[in-house]
Amino acid sequence: MSKPSSREHFFNELETFFSHAETCRSSFRMLIHFAIQLAGTDDARRVLTIVEHSPEANLFAPLVGGLRIYLGETSDAVGISDDIARQIANRIKEAAGARQAVA
Repeated sequence: MSKPSSREHFFNELETFFSHAETCRSSFRMLIHFAIQLAGTDDARRVLTIVEHSPEANLFAPLVGGLRIYLGETSDAVGISDDIARQIANRIKEAAGARQAVA
């Protein structure tokens, strides 16, 4: 049995964290940061799917909106959530740019 790549390990961890309602509530900011950084690794679609399947997906509506904006999709976020979603999309772009600069 082969060992998963570190990136695959991070996706597995993200999925585990987002699947537990208590973890979502108690580690909200950390999960958003983790999701943004992982989305910048060229697999934002996978991050979006993980977040949308969370039992606490409603808590992360601005994150979902930001991921959709980053992916070039229409965001359902409105008002203040829309501003936050745009900020999140920009942070994902920054994370992707930083990753490319290192590569």
